[in-house]
Amino acid sequence: MSEYIVLQEWLDQNSTRNFPLDDSAGGLDTTGYFSLPPPLLVDLFICAPLSADPDKFFLAQVVARTRFIDIAIGYLKPDLTTITVAKVTGIPADSARNTTYQLEPVAQSDPVYREFGLSTGVVVIGSCEQTIQHPGQWNFTYAQGRIVSARVSRGLSVVQSISNGTDIFTGNIVLKEGSNVRLTPSYDALTDTTTIVISADIGGTDSLAYPLVDDASILNNLVAEYGRPIATINGIKPDPSFNFTLTGLDCTSVTAPASYGISVANPCAKPCCDKSMLDNAYTALSELNLRFARMEAYYTELSRNLNDLQARLVALQL
Repeated sequence: MSEYIVLQEWLDQNSTRNFPLDDSAGGLDTTGYFSLPPPLLVDLFICAPLSADPDKFFLAQVVARTRFIDIAIGYLKPDLTTITVAKVTGIPADSARNTTYQLEPVAQSDPVYREFGLSTGVVVIGSCEQTIQHPGQWNFTYAQGRIVSARVSRGLSVVQSISNGTDIFTGNIVLKEGSNVRLTPSYDALTDTTTIVISADIGGTDSLAYPLVDDASILNNLVAEYGRPIATINGIKPDPSFNFTLTGLDCTSVTAPASYGISVANPCAKPCCDKSMLDNAYTALSELNLRFARMEAYYTELSRNLNDLQARLVALQL
């Protein structure tokens, strides 16, 4: 809210007529019961996109309550359907004479009218006294709420600055093509707008190993520049951010002493097993030695029997 400090006499004169509604608009709501009191709206100004038709804006709705009033501004589309482009809500019923309120744009879901979500403007309220005597939600057609086109200014959607991180660039800004990038400007005389299309320069020559034509070529250039990345470790995939996490447990530390590679150490010098495990190992070794001794004795006895059998065979041959 702000005070309208110029042309107070002109605003006072507007409180006795339907301005800023067009002379052809009667200000009668769709029920035929409520007629817009002239003192309510004594001036209005809308900053609209270049694509807007200044003659298609109209007063779409007035919501009157005991203590507050809401106002909505509509726009008539070529197919004769309408959209709400801006609102002012919570106007105090006891507002001072000729008080200015800022219009709040309404976001548009239709891409064709998305620019209307940038609209700005103001309404000047003369007096709410007569309006709050008729509480209710009053809707208006384009014919009954048509706004004077001279109170609509086009040219809202223009580039005022370009920001890159913490840097803000204004004034004359030059966009320069980089490696494998093509800027193609085109001018539309009908709408007086220039469109710049940014695309990949497939035929350009530069330091890249492969021309940028698709996702595979982008990956190939990344591999050529930085090497093939690690996709899995022992079949284990990375987390959703494509990171692997190596952690040490039970006196095991994992560090990265260089820019690549890792080091695994046991800083506690903790043994891998206790004395009970060593005792079991000694017992098992003793049992193994006893079995070996038995096998050796059996082999010696078998050798002796074979020698004895051979001697008897010789005696039988003689």
